[in-house]
Amino acid sequence: MITERRLWQALILAGLALFFLNAKGIISISSLSLPWRCPFKLLTGLPCPGCGMTHAAKSFLQGNFCDAFSTNPLIFLFVGLVFMLAFLPDKALFFLQRKGFWKVILLLVLIWWLTRLILRI
Repeated sequence: MITERRLWQALILAGLALFFLNAKGIISISSLSLPWRCPFKLLTGLPCPGCGMTHAAKSFLQGNFCDAFSTNPLIFLFVGLVFMLAFLPDKALFFLQRKGFWKVILLLVLIWWLTRLILRI
């Protein structure tokens, strides 16, 4: 039976494999796209805090970290959390169970969203 930790590790290894295969030109992840659009943006015309996360993930996997950051800097927070869950699950759970941790995450998301709205990024 596959444990949750092994599943996270397999997902990270798959992401790293995509990164290296793309870097070697064997595959191209730049042509991948999702079949849906952000419902928040469709309803309001404004980007949600997660808008651009797919593009940021593609850029991250291609090794274009500057583009990933400029598209949506929250990708680094997401990748960090995934790595912690996969390789340091006890420490990750320690942080995830703290209210203060979620307050910091929420504050970072709100700061990014307000910056994006004010600067029209």
